[in-house]
Amino acid sequence: MMKSFRDCSRPFWLVMCGMLICSAEAPAQWSNDPRVNTVWEQNENQGAPLICTDDEGGAIVTWGSERGIFANRVDKFGYRQWGSNGAPVSPPAGFRTPTNIIPDGLGGAVIVWEDFTKSFELGVPNNPENEMYVQRVDRQGRRLWDSSGVIIRERIEKAGIGDFEILSDDYQTFMISWFDQREPWQWYVQRIDAYGQVAFEPNGRPVPIESFANNARRRVVSDGKGGMLMTRFRQNANQTAAVDKITKEGEFPWPTEGISVNTGGAFATTSDGQGGAIIAGVYFTSPSPSNVAEGRIQRIDSAGSLLWGENGKTFTPDADVRTVPHLVNDNDGGALVTWDDTTGGQRQRFVARFNSRGKMLWKTQGFRIWYHSTIAPTIIGNDKGSMIWLVVDFNTTAGDLFAFKVDSNGTVPWGMEGVLIRHRDFEEWPYFLEATRDEQGGFIAVWSERRPSFWQNLALQQVSVNGKLGEVVTSVHERHEVPTHPQDFVFHHPFPNPLQPTVNLSFYLRKPSQVLLRVVNLTGQEIVRLVDQPLAQGNHAISWDGRSQNKKEVVDGIYFCQLFVDNVSQVRKVVVLH
Repeated sequence: MMKSFRDCSRPFWLVMCGMLICSAEAPAQWSNDPRVNTVWEQNENQGAPLICTDDEGGAIVTWGSERGIFANRVDKFGYRQWGSNGAPVSPPAGFRTPTNIIPDGLGGAVIVWEDFTKSFELGVPNNPENEMYVQRVDRQGRRLWDSSGVIIRERIEKAGIGDFEILSDDYQTFMISWFDQREPWQWYVQRIDAYGQVAFEPNGRPVPIESFANNARRRVVSDGKGGMLMTRFRQNANQTAAVDKITKEGEFPWPTEGISVNTGGAFATTSDGQGGAIIAGVYFTSPSPSNVAEGRIQRIDSAGSLLWGENGKTFTPDADVRTVPHLVNDNDGGALVTWDDTTGGQRQRFVARFNSRGKMLWKTQGFRIWYHSTIAPTIIGNDKGSMIWLVVDFNTTAGDLFAFKVDSNGTVPWGMEGVLIRHRDFEEWPYFLEATRDEQGGFIAVWSERRPSFWQNLALQQVSVNGKLGEVVTSVHERHEVPTHPQDFVFHHPFPNPLQPTVNLSFYLRKPSQVLLRVVNLTGQEIVRLVDQPLAQGNHAISWDGRSQNKKEVVDGIYFCQLFVDNVSQVRKVVVLH
């Protein structure tokens, strides 16, 4: 007989204190040698890898090969979960390349690819028009939508597409946008739900702007309500960027010229976490050939108001044509910005943090490696407000790869020299470098490289919050999360968090189990009991509306969701802000 959990008597304050002060290292499959890394050896070429978090400390990787597009899930210890060959995402063979991957919120992923197969079949290989497809795979690697994928944009003669973007803020709907050469050149959007059903007209809905899109560069972030904010170059304007809003319903409430943010070109964008965006760019104050420029950063809210003045804030007065800023949000309405410029006659790398009011809190410099603007670094942010970036040292012939980290308070825990994460004793470079967070302050990176076998294979490396290769750091919090049998159940991260106006609490059971799911406050007092019954094997999702057992709205603050499965517990934090 299964046991009920009505007498869960372990002192909650004692559990939480242990979570805060204790940590441990766990054995892992990951390599700890930058000369070796973790390589997925295959007798075929594997190219264009992409990676996203699985929200459980591991990652999902997708790539292209002659057999089609495949994906594999690697857990936080470095073990592949979908076999040595991975799971198929697309139909077999063809001419396909993955372009985007994001988590689906349930341990799986949504993957976008461009497809040239039809053009090659029609015999137009010199100037082929591509198509766009999307597929969702679950945490077991199974395709959930049509086995051929869902077509987002079919082939149109003399009209290619590119610069695909996909995002979601609730994992129930996904917004996809792209640049399209249909006359006039334009950006298009499409929405698809968790079941693979598209919402707008076939081949997407055009985004109305005041002129045609003669420059495909643009960046998108979530508006916090299922839609997106799109930053682009504004046509017929003085080197400025403009922001457009696309709602979840496919409406365009802002003017067709967009909202000018006066940050200049070479822009980067990140969400401010409150439905708005933060944009950084390079604004030239004098024309060529002098090319005098400054770096500007601006915040725009969900209503289209500029919050940091008409011209934003200056993060450097010494920008030039090689300066390209990059951003991550600080999870408090501000952002960290990184760039390189020539200060005092020497090229240097800088990082600065601006708070939600546009005040620069600190600036640090002196990193060993700066990089040319044409070499885009791989940038990672996390929920602690830190920034990590990966860069290849082109001063060597071995393709040395370094990682740097700056915390939210401006400290540099991995040093100004960075952490060497890849080195080869032969001349070989990493290609298609991508990375994702590991949920513990570190990251997992993937790239493609030519092996001694002459095959192009994937290499991966995990780096811990301590800057150590292959070290899996677990806290007492995680020890309570990981059962004796690691796959008995998985408690996914609550979303959206903060709660707005409900939060989704989802979990996976490997076998039928007695389950208790409850919400407690900081003192351990039970607020509401959401589940207390046997449940079947599989995925389960429970919604909490921020109310107590007697249906009263709880006060703003931090709460903990406790999931008990056959005497083993996991805890997730939820923030309530009414």
